[in-house]
Amino acid sequence: MRAGAARDRGQWHERVDRYRDPPEVLGQDLVDVRPLDQEGGFSNLFRAHKQGLDVDVVIKRVKSQFQGRMDEGSEARILTGLRHQYLPRIYDFKRASDGFCYTIMELVPGCTLREYVRAHGALDQKQTLTWTVQMCQVTDYMHTRKPAIIHSDLKPENVMVTPDGDICVIDFNASLVAREGELEAIGASSGYAAPEQYNFAPELFPANSPLRTLAQAAAGYGHVTPRTDLYAIGALAYYMVTGYDPLVWAQGVVPLERYDIRLGDPFRQVIERAMSPDPKDRFASAAEMLRALNRLEKMDKRYKRWAASCWAAAALWSLALAGSLLCAALGWQGVQRDTRAAYIDLVQQAQTLMEQQQYADSEQLLMQAVRLEPQATEAYARLGGLLFRTGRYQEAGDLLTGQTFTADPGMSEEQFRQAQGEVQYVLGSCHYQLEEYTDALKAYQNAVYLDGS
Repeated sequence: MRAGAARDRGQWHERVDRYRDPPEVLGQDLVDVRPLDQEGGFSNLFRAHKQGLDVDVVIKRVKSQFQGRMDEGSEARILTGLRHQYLPRIYDFKRASDGFCYTIMELVPGCTLREYVRAHGALDQKQTLTWTVQMCQVTDYMHTRKPAIIHSDLKPENVMVTPDGDICVIDFNASLVAREGELEAIGASSGYAAPEQYNFAPELFPANSPLRTLAQAAAGYGHVTPRTDLYAIGALAYYMVTGYDPLVWAQGVVPLERYDIRLGDPFRQVIERAMSPDPKDRFASAAEMLRALNRLEKMDKRYKRWAASCWAAAALWSLALAGSLLCAALGWQGVQRDTRAAYIDLVQQAQTLMEQQQYADSEQLLMQAVRLEPQATEAYARLGGLLFRTGRYQEAGDLLTGQTFTADPGMSEEQFRQAQGEVQYVLGSCHYQLEEYTDALKAYQNAVYLDGS
């Protein structure tokens, strides 16, 4: 009965703490004050309207059980000096007559990342990548302040998704300012906290507590540094792309390869590196992680294999077409016989090298062929296809756009149309990969018009 009564009293105080109306201690500038639907980890949250600025705001008040155990003004001091599109604005900070500290800050519209994923399910790679990049951008901004700001509590509840489709990082109550000396985390959010955030003296916890075991396992990982936030960013990407919270590192995080998801190898490797238990194995900085994310399109082997399969369909037709072109060309007589023979030989050699995946050598031969006969269709088509196959979509598009071709000697009108159709097909595929969909559609329509097959 005594334990139950104590628990009931605690819940009663929490309810009073939760719903106590703060206007009388904050002044009359704040109107329409009411509890916010969502909870902060360390704070009670209220929604209000600030009349002087005519804006909706959030009022944060540290929960009574955390009073005196943390720096209640730290969030306001941290955010007041920060200006970033993915961070909220601080309007005021007050220590009121009721003994509580109140932070008045921008009301970020939208929902938390947790709510978003619950509503939409696991996100695709493109959306996950977009928000992971934004997380790295704002984290790099915080880490490069003087002194550096380490959030140390990045998790789905502390990331808002705005109506514009961007993220906003909130709740800096657990954040740390990286000055001289070792930093210790205030707490750790299961699955999103790096091992070093559990690096407390094991004797602080009861012998049978799981936290004691984690503290013992974390002893060799050092203390909190900017790399601590990178672990959380990796964990957030893991959550977005799978729809599941990662396990605590000591329990063994389920490998991404075990999930039935479409995820390129390079992105998977970036996430796994960010979530390395040992800080030394993670990215050196948020900027380095951001650079890796920006290179994914070039690195993604699955993406390249898909591009190669697109090229293969065109290549099959190209081989058949090339055979007819070369046969026709062999019968061509005239003063340009030697030039034409050299052109045909270069194209044949380039095709052989391409089939052997010696793309650089093949490209050089095709460039020579283009210089020999600048308006001939075949070498251009093959060179554009080669650039496409190796993921150089912009170069291929620039090469083929606006070119005026003439029929190769010995080409029938039908063969010439087919060759132009192939050029338009490759050009359309380049525009598609560059997400230039209007241009892609026009090129594909031209390809169909020129060669219905």
